[in-house]
Amino acid sequence: MLNDPILKKTIEIQTIEIELLQFVVILLKNLKQFQSLINEPLLIKLPVARNEEHK
Repeated sequence: MLNDPILKKTIEIQTIEIELLQFVVILLKNLKQFQSLINEPLLIKLPVARNEEHK
């Protein structure tokens, strides 16, 4: 059954689609975390990080 080239291609395409969907889910999760960072007072955090570098 797996010798059928069309079936083989279909399985490959579906596998790629699943991987793309997983990638999109990860991107959306990261975006949500990034948004929560932006909602927090980000500008207060940045100078503190800069000051620690100069010490």
